[in-house]
This record gives sequence, structure tokens and C-alpha cells, in this order.
Amino acid sequence: MGPLPRRQARQQRERRQDLAHGHGRGQSRDGHPLPDGRPRDRLGARARLRGGALPRLFLTVSPRLKAVALLPFQNVPEAVKELRRAVSELGMSGAFAPAVGLRLPLGHPEFHPIYAEAERLGSMVACHATVRGPQFFGADGFDKFIEVHTLSHPVAQMIQLTGMIFEGVPEKYPRLRIGFMEAGCSWLPFWMDRMDEEWAKRGAVEAPLCRKKPSEYLRSGKLYFAAEGDEKSVPEVVRRLGDDIIFYASDVPHWDHDYPENVHELATREDLSPETRRKILYENTRRMYALAPAPPVT
Repeated sequence: MGPLPRRQARQQRERRQDLAHGHGRGQSRDGHPLPDGRPRDRLGARARLRGGALPRLFLTVSPRLKAVALLPFQNVPEAVKELRRAVSELGMSGAFAPAVGLRLPLGHPEFHPIYAEAERLGSMVACHATVRGPQFFGADGFDKFIEVHTLSHPVAQMIQLTGMIFEGVPEKYPRLRIGFMEAGCSWLPFWMDRMDEEWAKRGAVEAPLCRKKPSEYLRSGKLYFAAEGDEKSVPEVVRRLGDDIIFYASDVPHWDHDYPENVHELATREDLSPETRRKILYENTRRMYALAPAPPVT
């Protein structure tokens, strides 16, 4: 992986300082998925190398810093082994699942052994997109970053959620927790209704492993969705799906993050009840990552 660039090292120091000043817990992940097209055996070695760097950089610094592991989804047996090592030996919270870049959607049965192992370990899966590979979310005709970035996260997450629901991932692995990161949550009511309609008309034939309405899986408390601090439709999402599935994520250290302002923004919203704000800012994240209560700040 090589030495960290100076900017990344500075960002890591700043994150540690945030935690030292009592700003909750932090979850770190490598935001760059392993690319398709590499030899499968090399992908496993690369995942082990990058996964081994996270404990050195973060997990040994503070018990309040956690991480999820980068897995070689292109080599499922190696991915299962790396997930087991990351959770059982390195103390990570789960796995990073790339919403963009794989040949197959994340719900495809080829990847189900990874989800079976994650459920067995009591860990979670964090689904996250990227602007790399715009052809994966229908944006390859655009030539401006603003257009590609607008589409990337929500469209990629819609694609992956659709595949996971209709291919039976939450049905087969009912204890598995899956987080959908950095795409907001305002699209959920619309997409939930659309999936319910398709399921009612074609589910028995084309999605036999989806044995309930998609909306029932979304309300199960095992699928989680990140909310933006200034996202105006959060109250409507809470009304339609409840407040047990929405969580806060800082998006540090990405260039467009609004931390710590977005914490204050969520904590002071008058269109959300105090209990809902507490769930979004703390309780739901703790359940998703299976974290113990945060130690007191001293």
C-alpha cells in the first residue's frame, strides 16, 4: 500500500483529536474497492495487506476507533477467509461491500457465502459507492463531475438494494445487518413503493426468495441508511419506515464532508423528536455496528 500521503496522515490525526474531545466513536473503512480485472489470487493478498494496515493506523490508537474490512469480492473463498480474520483476529466490525465496480450486483448468489459468514460472525456489511466506474450506474455519458457525483451514490445504492432484496439476502440471512452509506435516505419511500409494486406483480415467479413485501424487510431493523444533516425529507422517511433504520455518518475525510456542523444540524432539528435524533446520532449506529456503549470521556 505504501506510505500514507501527508494529507491523509493529517486527517487521521484530526480524527483522533475529534474522538479525544468526546465526539463519539469512529468507524474507518478503505473507500477504494479492489478493482475487477486483477488476478484473483493477487486480490486476496492485496486485501490482506490493506486490511492489516487499518489496525496499525487506527485500531491500536483508541478503543473508540473501529473499522470495517476491505474484501476481495471477486474471489469469494478468499473474501470469506479475510472477513473471518478481520473480525475474529483484528477486531473489525464487518466488511466493506462496493456498490460500484463489480461484475455482478451485490445480491447475486455468488456473494451469498460472504453474507452467511458475516451473519455467523455477528458482523455487518457496509455498502458504499464511488464515482469511479460511472458505467455501473448509468452515468458514463456525462462528462462533468457534478453530474456523475449527483447520480453515483443514490443510483448505485438503489441498484444494490434491489438486488439484495429480490435475491433474498435479508430473507436467507435474517440476522445480518447491512448499512447503505453516503446516499442519503430520501429516496427510500419512492423506491420502497416501486419494489413493492414489482414484487406484487412478479415476485412469486421472478423473486421466490423474497417472501415478504420489500417494505417489510426495510422495516425489519436490519437494513440501515445514512441520513444527511440537512436532508429535508428525513421526517417523511421516519413517518413511512420508522426511526430505527436511519443513522448519522460524518463522511470524514471526503472533500465534501460537513463535519462537525452536520452533527449540530441533526442534533438541533425541530422537525425530529429528541428520541428520533438520539437514535439517528447514536443508538442506530451502535446497533448496526454492534458496538458496546461508548466509554465516558475523561
